Amino acid sequence: MELCYPSIVDEVMKDTRDKVIRKENECIQATIVEANNHVKSEFDLWCHLELHLKQDEASARLTKWEQDRRKEQLCDFQRMWDSYPVPVIKPTLDAWLAT
Repeated sequence: MELCYPSIVDEVMKDTRDKVIRKENECIQATIVEANNHVKSEFDLWCHLELHLKQDEASARLTKWEQDRRKEQLCDFQRMWDSYPVPVIKPTLDAWLAT
């Protein structure tokens, strides 16, 4: 057949080669898209984990800060009036006594 119709054989071979190349290119493109999606998914998961860790750290720091301020405020209220210098408390006492 090749001897009788060389152009047909060449044309069929070229078409077959083009189809195989096209199919391989489509497979390659699909694999690249899938790999990109997988990498993006892994990256998004990593970012979410990092954000969660930073939120936990910030929450722990805020809790510690609130506890420190609470202790500080309790200490402020537990001080005796005698421990304050008179010039500091005189305006407050005068205003309170005036009412």
